[in-house]
Amino acid sequence: MADKITRCQEEEYSFFVSTLWRRAAGWKPLLMYFRGPGGVPFFIAPLLSAVGLWRFARRPRRLADCEPSVWEQATVTGTDCCLGSYGMGGPGFVGIRLRPRTGPRLWVVFTIWAAAEWLTLDGELLEESYFLSERGDSSRRFLPLAALQGARLIAVGLTADAAELTFARGGAVRALRLQRDSSHLPVHRGSKAPKVLGPDLDLRDAVVVSRRGGLWLDD
Repeated sequence: MADKITRCQEEEYSFFVSTLWRRAAGWKPLLMYFRGPGGVPFFIAPLLSAVGLWRFARRPRRLADCEPSVWEQATVTGTDCCLGSYGMGGPGFVGIRLRPRTGPRLWVVFTIWAAAEWLTLDGELLEESYFLSERGDSSRRFLPLAALQGARLIAVGLTADAAELTFARGGAVRALRLQRDSSHLPVHRGSKAPKVLGPDLDLRDAVVVSRRGGLWLDD
């Protein structure tokens, strides 16, 4: 298991004419390809290109580079612990889908491999990333990421060593946190080695924004 921030690109299908305005937003058309976002079979993808439905890709923006107006007071409409793909499986990115007060819906995605095992909610482990037998450990408490459904995102704190998203609902405040210091987390299942994010990694690079959450690992 890789203890690192995983570089990826977001991908979408769109008709070729959208190239006229997509380029300004950083999208590049990829005409020769044998795969696509959304689980499109490899043998169908080239046919879509031939009829003018192209695959577009770009590097997702970091949340740290977004204006607060993009996410401020946005409501959580969904959560997912299985975002991202490398063709034969997924890296297990964690995503929070948001509906802003204005503008289109978006995903905030944590791009660390098996990210749910790195995140805590109110200081507790995420239920979705542990087997039922592991959640029987009476010394720990587990909370579902889905508990954020319907909450509003009220604050974002991003530094090189930590990322924290703060949510509010019904007077209760909850914090979703990623930290470089992993001493509070269980070790890896297989190797039994501690989780370690190297000092050269900047955790602001780990939290990105994607329009639809269709992320593909770099080739």
